[in-house]
This record gives sequence, C-alpha cells and structure tokens, in this order.
Amino acid sequence: MKKKKIISIFRLLAFCFVVNQSVFAQQKERLDTDTSLVQFKDTIDVLAFDSATHILPSVTIHQGNFSIVKHFKNIGHHPVFIESTYTTDPHFICNYPQEPIMPGKTYAFKICFTFGSGSAFNYHWRKTMGFVLSDSTRIPLQFEGEVMAK
Repeated sequence: MKKKKIISIFRLLAFCFVVNQSVFAQQKERLDTDTSLVQFKDTIDVLAFDSATHILPSVTIHQGNFSIVKHFKNIGHHPVFIESTYTTDPHFICNYPQEPIMPGKTYAFKICFTFGSGSAFNYHWRKTMGFVLSDSTRIPLQFEGEVMAK
C-alpha cells in the first residue's frame, strides 16, 4: 500500500513537471514578426493592428483547438507596456510581448481558440479579448466565426 502511494506521488510530480514545462515553453515561444506584407488597418489608442475585428473561417468541433498569429505596432511617441490580457473564456491570448512596446516597432501575438466537443448543433460565436496597458487602457479585439457540429 505504501509503495502504491509513493508511485502515485512520483506520477503526480512528473505530471506537474510536464505541465509546467509545456506552459513555460508556450509563454516563451518566439513569434514570427516578419511584417513585410502586414497592412495595419485599425488603430486603438497608440496601437495599430492588422485588424481589430476578425471573422474566422468555420471550424468543425472535431478540429478542436487552433491558433492564429496577429500583428500590431506602436504608433505613439513613447514605449507602452502590456500589463495583462483579458478574454471571454475559453479563448485567450496565449502569447504576447513581455518587453516594452517601442514606438515604430511591430510585434506579434498569438490567439488560442478552444472548442468543446459536446455540442450537436451548429452555432455562431463572438468573443472579445484584448490587452490592458500599464496606464489601465483596455485594447479590445473582436473575434467571431461559425462552429459546425460533427
């Protein structure tokens, strides 16, 4: 009995280590910032985005999770800092610049989408997520699309 408890504890520790490493790797992933073809269309406060409203292609529930990379640029005269992100679950900004956002420089961020497998119906979804800057300015981004049942 004692041996089973020890094995269970080791399995739990191993699981925690793997989860911790995957979260760390996800946060440190370097995103492609080649912006030679990026056109900035929307401006919110001092940030210009390739688009602040995103209509995504239809996905089927069995496709599950996917992600997209978006770009923005500081068009102001001073560096800004992203203090945090916000979202309407379960979709979230899973990678964004942690360093100061310098004027004139372009940055990439990644949005992760998660769709459950429980629905038997097609549905339209609309979510708001965005950044909170160090001066408490909220930068909202809109995403929407269609989810198709299996």
